[in-house]
Amino acid sequence: MQASTWDVGESLHLSLLEKDSLLTALVVETTCHNVRVSLDPSEIPPIDATASGLCVLSFGLPYLLDPLAQEEHTRYTNTTLTDPTEIKELVATVSQTGWANSNGSYENGVYGYAAPNIWI
Repeated sequence: MQASTWDVGESLHLSLLEKDSLLTALVVETTCHNVRVSLDPSEIPPIDATASGLCVLSFGLPYLLDPLAQEEHTRYTNTTLTDPTEIKELVATVSQTGWANSNGSYENGVYGYAAPNIWI
């Protein structure tokens, strides 16, 4: 069986911005692995601790960055950034590279990769 260019064998989800929160619009879970991450579509993930959120902050409207300096940031794991300056630096890096990754910053052992929708 020939794999298509879309067949990567990993789970994916599509996030959308609603006001200043991430919402999950679509979840496709892989069946290629015995162990996998499961995403609850009703959960509202943090915008500052996920790869999807970092993309939204990097490529979304500038007002989304305003709360970063004004809010206390929750530490979900030992790799979660909580310092507003460090988060803004990471957002700038994502803007330059065109994609984001999270190294267990929201949930230990979960690595996320995200890119913005190029049609926006």
